[in-house]
Amino acid sequence: NKQPFKSEPRFSYWFGLANYYFKSGSMTPSIFPSQSVNSAGCSYGEKNQRFWMYLSDNSDLATQLASGSSEALTTSYNTPAFKCDACVATEKEEPNLKLNFKMGAQKEECTTYPPLDVFADRFDVDPLFLRAIVSHESGFNYCVASIVPKDNKTYTELKDKYRLVPDYGCFPVGLDFDTISQKGAELSETSQCGANMLGSIVSDDKDKVRFCAFGLTQTIEFPSIFWENGQNPHGLSSSEISSACFPDFNPFNVTHSACLGAYKLKHYVDDAKELLSITDNLVKLGIADSDGDIEKPELINWYVYFIASEYYRGGFQAQYYINKYSENQKDEGKNCEIITFVEEPFEGKMITVAKKDIHKAHDFVDYVARCVKDKNEHYRTYGKQILSKYYALSKTCEESGCPPQNLPELISELSK
Repeated sequence: NKQPFKSEPRFSYWFGLANYYFKSGSMTPSIFPSQSVNSAGCSYGEKNQRFWMYLSDNSDLATQLASGSSEALTTSYNTPAFKCDACVATEKEEPNLKLNFKMGAQKEECTTYPPLDVFADRFDVDPLFLRAIVSHESGFNYCVASIVPKDNKTYTELKDKYRLVPDYGCFPVGLDFDTISQKGAELSETSQCGANMLGSIVSDDKDKVRFCAFGLTQTIEFPSIFWENGQNPHGLSSSEISSACFPDFNPFNVTHSACLGAYKLKHYVDDAKELLSITDNLVKLGIADSDGDIEKPELINWYVYFIASEYYRGGFQAQYYINKYSENQKDEGKNCEIITFVEEPFEGKMITVAKKDIHKAHDFVDYVARCVKDKNEHYRTYGKQILSKYYALSKTCEESGCPPQNLPELISELSK
């Protein structure tokens, strides 16, 4: 119960392979158990420079990662990245959560842009989880720049015209059209995006909107050419970006975007794990019984990824909603009132009628998606969509990073 995140099958699998290579070739194992308190994933040879030795033996990969050059946008690495993530869908089984299990995934979503795998592994997050985020945020379009209104009035005026996102996290911060246009050529030299990242803003509207989230992972950090006095005015500081990823940060560069997206996601996953290391929260979520004994350990990491997804979206008060969910579950009457639309006959024809209904949540994911609204009065369906996509990827992608179901037989064969 003290280590609900520990994934023994993963550890045994990777240790078995490392031990095999050590015995057969007198090689130092390059995969080690995670140093983090939850021991959920693995960490690789960064700790003893094995990771960088691996890169030095694959000069193309090393060059692309070190330089972040525009070639990283089109180059396909032949050597796969380490698969050492904290896998959630261990057996690729359908979790007992109210997700959209009919959501599909394309094969190319599993492999396109290898830097996503490299940096997911570097920061010990599941590559498929990062890919699920990318699929939803940018649709794997590395030139996307999200457009947001400058104020509430503008949002009401232009929301349908441009499908604007009412992201108050960007009020009043953001890059305006003229500013980003002036640097467009410089950005284009390193990102191959050019005018594509500016979208199709009508000239009459260019002073009413701003650009807020950029690139493959849709991070809100500005490109380094916009840093004021060397400091990023939005999101992480320029020093943290430089230390974790690249000093000449350009979110329209796939390698840079993959690095910062994975870096941020790692922190959100760790925060969620810390939250769910509290026994009282596991009880409130129905994972543990009233005595604190864990009854549904298979759901812990799913909830971790759900909360991390909502953190990535922003503005999610996880502890508050866990408390509310627990309170409402004890209420025999309802979780929340929702609006449903039904077809009813009226004067000889069918019309759509809005009715109030009572929703009793199936689980915490369902509760948030159906009962919780953000300050823009939109239901928080983001986390549910991310988990649904993640599950679809885990079913579609052959290299999902999960231990194979024939694990004992595989280890036995390798040991011969």
